[in-house]
Amino acid sequence: MKAVKKLLVLLTVLCLFCAFAAPAYAAGDEYTYTVRIYPGNIGEGSVNTITGVVPKRTTVSMADANVTLPEDSKYYIIGLKEAGKDNNDGTTQSSFVVEGDTDYVVAYGIKGNQVAYTVNYVIAGTDTQLRESETFYGNIGDYMVVAYRYIEDYQPQAYNLGRTLSEDASANVFTFEYTPLAALVAAAPAADDAGGAVAVDAGAVPLAPAPEEIIDLDDTPLGLLDMGKDAIENGAEMFGRLPVGARIGLILVDAVLIGMVIWMIVRHKKRKNEA
Repeated sequence: MKAVKKLLVLLTVLCLFCAFAAPAYAAGDEYTYTVRIYPGNIGEGSVNTITGVVPKRTTVSMADANVTLPEDSKYYIIGLKEAGKDNNDGTTQSSFVVEGDTDYVVAYGIKGNQVAYTVNYVIAGTDTQLRESETFYGNIGDYMVVAYRYIEDYQPQAYNLGRTLSEDASANVFTFEYTPLAALVAAAPAADDAGGAVAVDAGAVPLAPAPEEIIDLDDTPLGLLDMGKDAIENGAEMFGRLPVGARIGLILVDAVLIGMVIWMIVRHKKRKNEA
């Protein structure tokens, strides 16, 4: 009798689950998104309309915009921005993750010291490309945020990568590292009726955490090294522009400060030894 009751309860739960879950799944499968990318009031071009199924994550980038600029134009394309938002509220990025119906407008900047930056899409731990690299341009000192590209059966280390563009184009690299989903799962132990783990379930449990929302490449050791290099180079350039008297004065000040530090270290060691 108890077994029959348990079976009836189980069937009821399964029916309720199917009643709620199945319609939602079907609706999700049938729903398609529509993304429109407007050229804005500077570039010449037409509205590009992109459609697709929402559950399949994808991205749109400024490469998807139908925009052309004259070679002698003083403007360049920075990225995309959600339509209807002003410069204070809107976030300009080179690409966005599509999550539903959205309108974007191309954002422009005035050319300054232009430099190239490259976006790579590789298998984690290798140089194997999953899709062709993309090259864009920005002004030196611009902080660029790049969104990942959806690649089926692979997971990136982050949804977005950010970096301040350096004068050295070879340092302006955004590399998304993708791990095969098959390598991120392992069999989960199943439990017997008494609650003890006795077997391996056919289900799979992710071993790796979800991708980070954004990784600031300026905060990585390599990024900090690049920033330090730029700071040294800029400091040396500024130092070279100073009058001779000012340079001599700065050298003397540095010598005095270094001497004070050395004297304090020696004094501290001497007191420590006397104690």
